[in-house]
Amino acid sequence: ELKDDFKQSVDLVLPEELIQKMEEEPELKKKFHRLTAGKRVYNLYFSSSKQSKTKLARIEKYTK
Repeated sequence: ELKDDFKQSVDLVLPEELIQKMEEEPELKKKFHRLTAGKRVYNLYFSSSKQSKTKLARIEKYTK
């Protein structure tokens, strides 16, 4: 039960670049939301860059 409470309390904030990519490729959105919480850590990697260009490069690299 504690595990479920943790999952509900964590808000996943996606970078705008990833949202845009998901809109362009609906299958990517489906695949991303099927990932386990542990694998969604990719989002942290995408978001950690300050420049949009770098975020896009990272998203491209890991979504192909």
